[in-house]
Amino acid sequence: MLVPTAQVRRFFREINHVMPCNLALSGDGLVLPFHKEGFPQPVFIGRSTCREDKDRLESQIPTSSEWIRPPPGMDEQYLAFEEMIETAWDTTRNKRNPSKAKQQLRYQNQRRLFESLRRTQSYLGLHSGETDDMVDGTSWEKGNQQPIPGPPQPLRMDKPAPFPFWKEPVFISIDVESNERHHKQITEVGISTLDTLDLVGTSPADDGARWRTKIQSRHLRVEEYAHHVNRDFVAGCPGSFDFGTSEWVSANDLAAVVQASFEIPSAAAEHTDGRRHLVLVGHAITGDVQYLRQIGVRMPEDTIQFIDTVDTAEFFRVIRDEKTTRKLGDLLQEFNITGWHLHNAGNDARYTMEVMLCMILEHSRRGDRSMTEEFQG
Repeated sequence: MLVPTAQVRRFFREINHVMPCNLALSGDGLVLPFHKEGFPQPVFIGRSTCREDKDRLESQIPTSSEWIRPPPGMDEQYLAFEEMIETAWDTTRNKRNPSKAKQQLRYQNQRRLFESLRRTQSYLGLHSGETDDMVDGTSWEKGNQQPIPGPPQPLRMDKPAPFPFWKEPVFISIDVESNERHHKQITEVGISTLDTLDLVGTSPADDGARWRTKIQSRHLRVEEYAHHVNRDFVAGCPGSFDFGTSEWVSANDLAAVVQASFEIPSAAAEHTDGRRHLVLVGHAITGDVQYLRQIGVRMPEDTIQFIDTVDTAEFFRVIRDEKTTRKLGDLLQEFNITGWHLHNAGNDARYTMEVMLCMILEHSRRGDRSMTEEFQG
């Protein structure tokens, strides 16, 4: 059951006025922000003045089986909402310290994100790639006592990357849009690529402006669904690709065209099978990977060509030390990028790549040690 924060704060003020205390409302798991786009909204069911009224009103709440889960096109917002509710439930249900197993799981997840972030800095020449130590089975207690190499020194944005581009990968950002009523119908695929070899000798400049110009973007539209536009859950705009000309492909050819975009040859013998190393990039990327797998595209776990995955939603959350992930539009605002025609797959893939560069450059420029300090206690 939810109570408006204004009522709670007014109640606390009354208590503080009468008694010698200073009660305040903590935001950790207790204050739930429902103003975010795509979040289900609370429904007023009545006012109670006694327990009988409360029980009667609660009996009118629909059971969970009567609720319909939002479609996959809304996965990003749904996951953020679900995480917020679970945090609130844990806060109100169990006030004691979290179990050792939960602490271990949290430590392992945070460490994986930290090391993935550090590897991404190394791919971009912003961190030395010499220490390629992966997450192991270290316990939470021992891990807190073990030093983890710190982030690089603050970055000079007017100078080229201070380190070699580790493994010289090509970053590939993807975004998939589907028919919000028939999710097996993939209507658009956006693909943006950034070759780290194109960044050699080039300074990022403020906000990574020079590096962002090296991004190449494509927008694939499926011929069979040319006239479909999502309107109910998201404002689709398939005809508004802002970074080039959309390409039309048939539904039968879509998987092959997407797969071909991952086939980037290399003359260097050290690269896998004569092809370049790839790093997959996406915002809340799990859903996009599932969409592409369902049409037969071989994704990171299915091919050794992909050496890593970057989820910009999770990266931003851990860099800013936030409890929940944010939508792509929020991140664009954070980095002062004007995002036109979001929910166009081509635009979203491009903006996701730009956001990745901005957050990694910002983190490296600050020389932020906050995550390292968390693991070192």
